Amino acid sequence: MKFEAEDQLLVADAYLGIFRLNVKMGVFKNIVHRERSAKGKYYRFFNDLVKSEDGTIFFSDSSSKWQRREFGYILMENDKCGRISWFSESTKQIDSFISSSYFPNGIVLGPNSEYFLFSETTRFRILKYYLKGKKAGYTESFIANLPGMPDNLSPSSSGGFWIGLAFPGGRLGSMPVFDFLFKHPWIRNIIAKVMDPRTLLQYLPKYGLIIEVDQNGEIIQSLHDPTGEVISSVSEVLDTGKELYLGSFGGPFIGRLNLTRSKN
Repeated sequence: MKFEAEDQLLVADAYLGIFRLNVKMGVFKNIVHRERSAKGKYYRFFNDLVKSEDGTIFFSDSSSKWQRREFGYILMENDKCGRISWFSESTKQIDSFISSSYFPNGIVLGPNSEYFLFSETTRFRILKYYLKGKKAGYTESFIANLPGMPDNLSPSSSGGFWIGLAFPGGRLGSMPVFDFLFKHPWIRNIIAKVMDPRTLLQYLPKYGLIIEVDQNGEIIQSLHDPTGEVISSVSEVLDTGKELYLGSFGGPFIGRLNLTRSKN
């Protein structure tokens, strides 16, 4: 969800599409319908969105094959069946998109909408796509080999970005589970045939972790809950400058962390 005005909220519903909601009136409009398609492929898993200064809405479709309830199969398949699309409300058209992406997830704009970042969850990395300048239309690595699967991205009050990491315990333990599985597709194939892959997640070591990076992709700080006792997985970070609010798709509450920043 992203506010575009004080009372206007843009919402990406995983199954139904993109909506504009008037939070005061309680009325909504479906902007991008679930039955839309691009180049013959329907949108199956609306995930995150952001709106640029010129009104373009960029959004991630995590898979043109699997829906949200089936995300375990996206993890096991580890295939490039996702995409980032941009939608123009003036023309009602999906003008272009980045295809062949591995579980594209969170998306955030850089300063002056010069670029946007998006996470490739099953590749443990963040990519950068240029919208303006000499590199317009070019995609490059922003930060790679993250210690967990990146979920949503958000601005930090210091001018950088926060990365929420889902399932960091799958890479940080004595046995890096995801690294092992991704190297052995035949094992993933067996798992997907005999069980719902989501059941594996409950056996991963619990570990809460968020990372703040600057505009060059350099790590500024990382905050940990090594036992996962309070926060075991983070999907989203909201930085108000005074507190961090932490959301999780698997947690029954929103966490809050008070910030103490140096004045120097």
